[in-house]
Amino acid sequence: MNNDISVLGIKVDLGIYKRGANNGPDAIRKAGLIRGLECKGYNVYDEGDWDSDVELVDYLNDFNNVSLDIRIVTKEFERLANKVKNFCTTDKFPLIIGGDHSISIATIAGISLNYNNLGIIWFDAHADLNTPDTSLSGNIYGMPLAVNLGYGYPRFLEVGYSGPKVKHKNIVLVGTRELDPGEIKFIDNHDIKVFSMKEINRKGIENVMIDVLDYLGKKCDGIHLSFDMDVLDPNYVPGVRTPCSDGVSLSDGIIAMKTIRESKLLSSAEFVEVNPKLDVNQQTARNVVKLVENLF
Repeated sequence: MNNDISVLGIKVDLGIYKRGANNGPDAIRKAGLIRGLECKGYNVYDEGDWDSDVELVDYLNDFNNVSLDIRIVTKEFERLANKVKNFCTTDKFPLIIGGDHSISIATIAGISLNYNNLGIIWFDAHADLNTPDTSLSGNIYGMPLAVNLGYGYPRFLEVGYSGPKVKHKNIVLVGTRELDPGEIKFIDNHDIKVFSMKEINRKGIENVMIDVLDYLGKKCDGIHLSFDMDVLDPNYVPGVRTPCSDGVSLSDGIIAMKTIRESKLLSSAEFVEVNPKLDVNQQTARNVVKLVENLF
């Protein structure tokens, strides 16, 4: 992490209901992201928003007819993965703002092309480990981590390159508290490390993050932070599509970001699932800015 930061917005929303996450990048910038980082002494290079050939907002509405749209989405995700790959090759720290969490299918594919053993810190109320066979909703934003581990729609598994983009042992879930039955089975079968809210409340967020960073830092040559805003308690994030009670407090989120910063291990980051249509007085977008400012 250095004094130069590149910011890339990704306007994607592949959810079936509560649309609006595609407007997240605009809301986060409006809440003062660039200005806030510059006031802390950073050189911020706003690369604007990824220019997709088609607007990835209105696809995948019909779960029963989803195969008709997979080819379109996959083509765009291929382009996005290549964009992110190049985005991460400069000397600037890559900061991505979404968009819903489905963008991680492409962002992690692109980021992983720059590392031999990428680690992922996945802050999320949900595991996003569903596949088409286990998903109760059919929403793509509930599947990206499974795809990056090599499970899901075959076309998605080819994004960036064929096969898994990250190893099971290189993923840590933090703040997870709402899991589908198929995801619980997946985690148990693959021995994925999870720090639930129960663990955070018992050990304290700083100790949890020290454990996370120690676990990944010993074996990974890069660490990517994927932060879904619904990991925070709904009191702090009214503008998310899938709020989940009893979440991480904003103060704990800030402590977590400071702990990551002090480790000097982070190589890239993304913040997703801000829906300004659901937000109240820009509270969710402003809290993204607070988290990012403390991450740097």
